[in-house]
Amino acid sequence: AYLTPIITGNDRNIDYRKLIDEGNILLVKMDKGRIGMDNVSLLGRMIISSISLAAMSRANQKKSDRIPFYLFIDEFQNFISSEIGSAMSEVRKYGLTLILANQTLGQLNSQTIEGLMGNVGSMVFFRPGINDYGIIKHYLEPEFKREDVLKLPNFNCIARLLIDNVPSDPFLFQNKYP
Repeated sequence: AYLTPIITGNDRNIDYRKLIDEGNILLVKMDKGRIGMDNVSLLGRMIISSISLAAMSRANQKKSDRIPFYLFIDEFQNFISSEIGSAMSEVRKYGLTLILANQTLGQLNSQTIEGLMGNVGSMVFFRPGINDYGIIKHYLEPEFKREDVLKLPNFNCIARLLIDNVPSDPFLFQNKYP
């Protein structure tokens, strides 16, 4: 009932290319409790695909004319496939940067994790669990020991950034307030 007007009606007439080219902001709230997980997943995938296709349609633009566009996806495991790694490298060429967030790598299959870790430039970790640490330790050691990472205080994180196409050493980012 919630998706019918979006898929079949005038509500679906968002010009994603114009949105990207003009540097506009699109906020989409998808309430799983209200419309159901299947509908959230379908709608989220449709929007992400539309934005990705709009970004790739900029192939005819000079690279210098492509305004960077940032797509933030919270709880991204609900919307992506195991091909996310190759998709990230493809859309990056057209000025689309993906910022992905989720609670734990355990929500992803191993193929998705491999694709992500091979294509992610910057990473930020807030107190990962022990299973996640086994995956991310290669990005944090020797600067941070296991105990330091697993016992990060609330609101603190360890970041490893891509700066001028070179990965930085990981560093502690401390927040005083939430």
